[in-house]
Amino acid sequence: MSQKQAAFLAIPLMFQVDDTFFPVGHDFLQSVPNYAVYLLAGILKSDNRPCDIIDWASEPSKPLNEICNILSPYKLVFISINSFNWPVALAVAKRLKENEERIKLCCGGVHPTRYPHHILRSGFFDAVFCGEAETSISNIYDQLLSDSNIHDISGLYYCNSAALSRSKFNIVREDKIDVPLEYIKYDLVPEGIFRCIPVETSRGCKQVCSFCGTPFQNDWRSISAENASQILNHAYNSIDKCTFGKIQVIEDCFTTDHNRILKLCKNLSEEKFNRNLLYDARIVDLLNENLLESLEPFTDSILTGAEVYNIEDAKKIGKPVTPETINEAASKLSKHDLADRTEFSFILGFPWHTFEDCKKLIEFAVRLSLDHGIRVLLQWYIPTPGSRMWRSLERDNKVNIEMIEEIGFFWNPENFLAFRHVTRNDVKDLERLIAIIDLSFQIRDEFPRNRKFFYVGRAPIACVK
Repeated sequence: MSQKQAAFLAIPLMFQVDDTFFPVGHDFLQSVPNYAVYLLAGILKSDNRPCDIIDWASEPSKPLNEICNILSPYKLVFISINSFNWPVALAVAKRLKENEERIKLCCGGVHPTRYPHHILRSGFFDAVFCGEAETSISNIYDQLLSDSNIHDISGLYYCNSAALSRSKFNIVREDKIDVPLEYIKYDLVPEGIFRCIPVETSRGCKQVCSFCGTPFQNDWRSISAENASQILNHAYNSIDKCTFGKIQVIEDCFTTDHNRILKLCKNLSEEKFNRNLLYDARIVDLLNENLLESLEPFTDSILTGAEVYNIEDAKKIGKPVTPETINEAASKLSKHDLADRTEFSFILGFPWHTFEDCKKLIEFAVRLSLDHGIRVLLQWYIPTPGSRMWRSLERDNKVNIEMIEEIGFFWNPENFLAFRHVTRNDVKDLERLIAIIDLSFQIRDEFPRNRKFFYVGRAPIACVK
């Protein structure tokens, strides 16, 4: 078998039953391809470095063995890892090293950036990169394939005693995220698989929510309105590749800079981008009626994090919202014909939540939808490694980083209850209530495609005796 140079592996979020893996969440829906993987591979190709993309999310039915067989001819494999796909990435790395020890494995992403020691201790990776890699990826490629440490590459660490003994790792932050259009190679995205084409016009977040594990909190960067317009038009040229014919802006908050968005909307063709964009916004942004009026023609869907129903919870999670601002935002969305295109996310079962707290949150969300017509997205709190809330639970011995090596650790019933006040029976009663509310909305609306009250997945405890 002839050797190939390098490949990028994109791993979906997966659950395992016996020897079979199943994608879950957005990867089950195949919402968008992994933008970072396609961007970095595009940069390598533009710099004349051969690199293939092995996108497991595009072919999730492939078993682990087949994925490893596809990767076996390569000299170098890059793997993009977050904390939730880490156990599957670990299984891939272990199998590859057992079968082809010569293959060099390098990983990057949120989990390696937050927990490089955890990656290196596994013993299956040759190198780990911490931070953002656009500027570094070609040098990393050259160095790992050359078998010599030609350069001291900031953020790149090798699996040896020196790296393992480090107490601190340098996290690379790209000051400029505006990459040339030729690096964004949408032609690499497979046709007819993913729902939307991904676009990035900003990075990081201005907020510091305690449940969020984003590495660059309180550190928001963006590209100009003019360049964002060019990127959106570039993405539009490949829109026929996706099944929904839409563009999903994948960043944490598209609408942070209101003047930037107002300028961007003036630069976009309303006819071309009519109800074409899916994006995230913050409650505070949705209070600006000029912003809503400008975005309305382009908006297919907005996701906004309301999360809570009272001021006390908002303070605990560090989110600048109140019941009043949540209601005001919903009212203004309704005024501008955006309510039915906006999902208000609410988080059920924070560690301090009692059964009554959960009921009140559900009641608040229902009333919000009844009063203003917005859609509700209800989900259970899942601890995210690297977040302040995770560290608090870790100090209380409720979670630990080794837990996430279990595939589907967040579906483990014992883990699910370990850090909550709600009981097994509380969860069952709440899910009965949610089911009744959901069905009531569906009957009222004659079973629409977009439900008004959408519950994201059952709790793992509900079906356990």
